[in-house]
Amino acid sequence: MTKSFNMLVVLLLAISVSAFGQLLDPATLHIGQGVSSGCATGCPGVVSGEVTATSGNFDIFQESGSPDMLTNEILLIAAVPNTASGTVTAGSVSSAKEFDPYTAASGTPETISTGQTPVQYGNVNPASFNPVTMTNSDVFTLLGPQISSADNSESFVNFNQAYAAEVAAAVPGFSGVPSSYAIYVWSISTTAFTGNSALDITSTLPIGTFLAAFGESTTHIYSTQFTNTGLVTSGGTTGSTSGQTTGSTSGQTTGGNVPEPGSLILLGSVLFVSFTLSRKKLVRS
Repeated sequence: MTKSFNMLVVLLLAISVSAFGQLLDPATLHIGQGVSSGCATGCPGVVSGEVTATSGNFDIFQESGSPDMLTNEILLIAAVPNTASGTVTAGSVSSAKEFDPYTAASGTPETISTGQTPVQYGNVNPASFNPVTMTNSDVFTLLGPQISSADNSESFVNFNQAYAAEVAAAVPGFSGVPSSYAIYVWSISTTAFTGNSALDITSTLPIGTFLAAFGESTTHIYSTQFTNTGLVTSGGTTGSTSGQTTGSTSGQTTGGNVPEPGSLILLGSVLFVSFTLSRKKLVRS
């Protein structure tokens, strides 16, 4: 009886840990300053103590050393504030080059060796070009239930706090207080994007644009946490306004790496069953 009880507890805990591992993001997609920079793997703390300052050129880096390969595509997500100047079009993201793996040490430009020649991917296609307008909540929840389990710290409140820090520092291109963000999504096809891979991206996105990424393998969800977000602070487009709408800012969320309700319920169930079985065992003894 004791052996069976212990095996049951171990099995339930294993299931719980497995579920939490998938939802709490086993690997993060960092936004860096480009593969020719010393911050290709991400430099949290550059802007407002958290996000990475980028130009129109940046990269998406998969931080994990895991061989777990992301399937088919990476989604590049741009959150453009309604205070930004410049127009976003399908061609605002013009190219993506894949490095498998990206192995540069911090502060050292990448050296391309045999087998690491970057490949030009032609289908950097917009997956969503009637942008969703965000006035509260977080990006991944807004984009749909299929990716709502991704990190939820990419929120309206966090964006505005980082944006306000740039305004306070009088960074050119930052002004006012955003009341909404237009969320654009590009689909970038990949062939071998796995642990330590990088996508080097060329764009003309407006100054003030926040950058994140999403991907998935057969077993895990991959996303960008707010501390690894990119923020275009130079080299962006200027000119005509982006034409975004202004909305209410009520009901905002601060975000954070919070477990999904389903995972919390599962863990609670495990603990309850373990307690019940243990109590019955004691009573019978």
